[in-house]
Amino acid sequence: MSILDELNKLAEKLNSNGKRTFGKRARVYQFDLEESGSFQLLIKEGKVKVLEGTPYHPEITLKLSDENLFKLLNDDSNATEAFMAGHLKVDGKVDFT
Repeated sequence: MSILDELNKLAEKLNSNGKRTFGKRARVYQFDLEESGSFQLLIKEGKVKVLEGTPYHPEITLKLSDENLFKLLNDDSNATEAFMAGHLKVDGKVDFT
């Protein structure tokens, strides 16, 4: 499965959970991947959409390898471990208020 497929699967999962709320303000999470390039998750009006490239200015950018993103998305790793091991770098506003 490709990174785009995995991110779309994540968006579908988030969108199908009616209990989840994302607030009123639009948010953009960006993934800068070593092999596949950049992708964004746009959260707007309670829905998540996957975008290729960087059409919006992100509030937070996660920098990592494709392999490490696969591990995070499949619960084979967690963000804290990846960050502490240097496999994940984070830029931007980490605490959304």
